[in-house]
Amino acid sequence: MATIYRRRASHVARIGLPTLGFDEAAQQLTATEHRTLRLIGIEAAGGHPSCVVFLAPDEPTVIASLAVLGPVPPA
Repeated sequence: MATIYRRRASHVARIGLPTLGFDEAAQQLTATEHRTLRLIGIEAAGGHPSCVVFLAPDEPTVIASLAVLGPVPPA
C-alpha cells in the first residue's frame, strides 16, 4: 500500500491537484509495522474534500490520513 500511495503522491503533485498529507501518509504507510490496515473513505456532498483514513487492523489507532481538497485547477 505504501508503494501505491508514494506513486499517487508523485502523480497528484505533478498534475497540481490540491491535497493535504499525501507525502506524510506515504511515509507513515512505509513506516508502519501493520501488514494489513482498515481504510475509511470520507467524501463531502460536493465531492471535495475527500479523505482517506488508514486505521490499524484491530485497534482504534490512526496510522495515516490524507485529503484531496479540490479538483485540478484549470490550466
